[in-house]
Amino acid sequence: AQQDSLIALIPSTDPADVNVFPYLPDEPAVRKDIARYYDHMAMMDLEFKRFLDKLRETGEMDRTIIVYTSDHGGVIGRSKRFTFESGLRVPMLMWFPEKYRHLAPAPMGSRVSQPVSFLDLIPTFLNWAGAEVPEHLHGQSMAGADIDAMDEYAFGFRGRMDESYDLVRTIRDERYRYIRNYFPFRPGGQHIRFLWRAANVQTWEKAHQTGQLSEVQEQFWQLRSSEELYDTQADPHNVHNLAEDPAYANVLKRMRKDLKSANKAHHDIGFIPEGMLYANYKTDSTIYLEQGESAPLESIIQAADYATHKPEVDSIMVLLQSGCSAVRFWGVAGVLHLGPQASAELMPMLKQLLNDDSGDIQSLAAEAMHKAGHKQIAIDVFKALLAHDNPYVVLRALNSLESLGDLPFELRASIEALLKSPIIKELSYIEWKAAALLGVDVIENT
Repeated sequence: AQQDSLIALIPSTDPADVNVFPYLPDEPAVRKDIARYYDHMAMMDLEFKRFLDKLRETGEMDRTIIVYTSDHGGVIGRSKRFTFESGLRVPMLMWFPEKYRHLAPAPMGSRVSQPVSFLDLIPTFLNWAGAEVPEHLHGQSMAGADIDAMDEYAFGFRGRMDESYDLVRTIRDERYRYIRNYFPFRPGGQHIRFLWRAANVQTWEKAHQTGQLSEVQEQFWQLRSSEELYDTQADPHNVHNLAEDPAYANVLKRMRKDLKSANKAHHDIGFIPEGMLYANYKTDSTIYLEQGESAPLESIIQAADYATHKPEVDSIMVLLQSGCSAVRFWGVAGVLHLGPQASAELMPMLKQLLNDDSGDIQSLAAEAMHKAGHKQIAIDVFKALLAHDNPYVVLRALNSLESLGDLPFELRASIEALLKSPIIKELSYIEWKAAALLGVDVIENT
């Protein structure tokens, strides 16, 4: 009711007046969703004004520090959940009454160019309160002069987005954003049920399917580069990748090195496939964090870095023979990155990996085999994986099948069976991906 009353006070944005972002097609449905988004921002501003009015009425304004921030809400394509400025840059405003202005990172009315993140809020709040900041917190205080000692980067990531597997890491300094895609053999536009509810995304996909997009608008639907580098001042929409531009070689080298260091410093267990983590947990109840502490994470991350950025076939062969299952996984990812020719050269090893102890590895190996033309043997492996008792292995197999384009007819029955399987109670995203592959709707339980 409160939301309805606020909407009634806000003039509606005319879709004809909005600026369509260059990566989106200029279509009525896109304009309508952008206009609606602006209307909701106006509603938030009005709600915030009411909050400020209340502080003034109660006499609390002169002893209250105000922090205003938000996430994206996910209504526009390539916004929330994507590692561009459109997906990671958010508003953050701070206001300090006179008695607390010594805690402010900058004078009132100024703009701070230092990149900060939500991780930095808790250390900042603790600092304001005069409390000790625990060592395990990753964020840094931006209170007062502390902001001058902060790291030069804000770190971001993308992992499995509901039913779609991905792995992206990014860092942003005052000017440049560097993005590292560890699944460059997947497009940015993987199907995510939540996102596809938006009319602008459905319109964007249809324009892609009918060949009506510009080169910039089409980027989202194509396989990605392993590395992306953007000048956020000259290119705020991140549509001109500078990673191959010699003029930015030093920037690329610096940020590539610093991201690798960040991944290791964070003990990033995202580089261990989820199916493996789950299997280990079911075997000995070791939680994921503890698995990361005992795993050879540095070797795993190094394998991921190498396999998905200009690898050589001979070196991929070494990864495929590793005694560490996560390293072998990245070896197969490297095969997919190199394409069918590498699969042909490594066919004997891929066939062996179809019987690997890890279902994650089996899935990627079967995907590589199918794309190299060995379809029946791959289909047989997929059929077994779809009946696996590890829900994350099942989801991985569905993701591999989605990447094939046309779903093999022989697997339709197995995927249809998943819609009635008890395994979807363990992981509902299996139902979402299976339904998308079959082209059917998921029935909501209310």
